[in-house]
Amino acid sequence: MMGKGEIREALADPRSGLAITPIVDAEMQIDEGSVDLRLGPDLIVTRRTTGVGLFDPAQVDEIAARIEDYQEYVRRPLTSAFYLHPGEFAIARTLEYVTLPANVGAQVMGRSSLGRLGLIIATATMVQPRFAGTITLELSNLGAVPIVLHVGARIAQIVLFETGAPLHDEAEAE
Repeated sequence: MMGKGEIREALADPRSGLAITPIVDAEMQIDEGSVDLRLGPDLIVTRRTTGVGLFDPAQVDEIAARIEDYQEYVRRPLTSAFYLHPGEFAIARTLEYVTLPANVGAQVMGRSSLGRLGLIIATATMVQPRFAGTITLELSNLGAVPIVLHVGARIAQIVLFETGAPLHDEAEAE
């Protein structure tokens, strides 16, 4: 796992290939073994259904068409509130754009302070080397009361680790 000093050095060196941007408050966001990521403005909210509704993964052709019946894209301005009610599910993205070099992988997990409220942030937790983009977060409220999430607030953390792979592929070096 990369420590605070290693993370800071890699982020400060453009040759490292590691980028997490924008970092608004490095003292607040960069911790001993992770970098806090913030909730981005784009969300896909799953509407509650009335009557019978189900998704059958075996019906591949129907899923894309049916999912639009139950999901709504929402874009919220920075600092605005988003209410995730008990039993609700939403897909969000991080505000930060992350670029990993060939020798760094990562894991993303929810912040424990929000987990104590019942917020589960399930992601494709493993982020592969050479990834570039925003991180997708699956948000679910398992608690008994609504959770207020603010666009731009710290919601998850990314833990970086060196993979032992070379910085450059041999084919790239030639």
